Amino acid sequence: GGVTVHEATLIQPGLTFITAYDGQIFRPFLVDMEGKVVHRWDARYAALFKGRKELNLVWDSRQYLHGAHLYADGSVLASFEYRGMAKLDRCSRPVWLLDRSTHHSILPLADGSFWTPSVDREKKVPRPRLAKGHREDTLLHVSADGKVLEEVNVIDAILKSGYQAILLHGDTLTPDPLHLNDIELVTEELAQRIPQIKAGDFLISMRSPDALAVIGQETKAVVWSMVGPFLGQHDPDIFGDGTLLV
Repeated sequence: GGVTVHEATLIQPGLTFITAYDGQIFRPFLVDMEGKVVHRWDARYAALFKGRKELNLVWDSRQYLHGAHLYADGSVLASFEYRGMAKLDRCSRPVWLLDRSTHHSILPLADGSFWTPSVDREKKVPRPRLAKGHREDTLLHVSADGKVLEEVNVIDAILKSGYQAILLHGDTLTPDPLHLNDIELVTEELAQRIPQIKAGDFLISMRSPDALAVIGQETKAVVWSMVGPFLGQHDPDIFGDGTLLV
């Protein structure tokens, strides 16, 4: 219904990039300061990924976007929760498709590549004290043209460094023991506050065990973690002074 509260002195002027349900499908939008839509992208999962066996299990009206990024040329990355990612140009034409189980967030890098949470559905490894068939969360490094460059298994990173208490803190019987929901790059300011981490390491958020962790960029192992006092957190952000907003 438009803007009902408009405190002009408290907001950042300009256009805002959002994803939302428009009554038919979930799609990316640009809205102005009055809440008026000035541009929209047509992101229909069934049209983009036609031919996949699972398409008959989901309607476009129920396939939501969870993670999106807008580039300066008007192209967007649209992550269809646990089902795939598409890059669309500003006219909604597909540039490339990534048939991986991406979800939640996108971390763009200066070279045009990006990191995003994903799930390795091929890896079926029994883990001590975890439910059979549990989800294997990963960090996926994707090139600017949609090619997978690297994949980091988060459970492996936890076990590799002896931080298995993270896994045991939550519900170990759930098929989703981590629920990875964000990835950020460690800044110089944050690294100055925590001696064992370095700028460029990965700060991740895991909802199920109420935990944050830092994975070393070189070692691919957890080097720091914190459980609570927050519960079910999403989207931690690093402030300029190295403090965290959770």
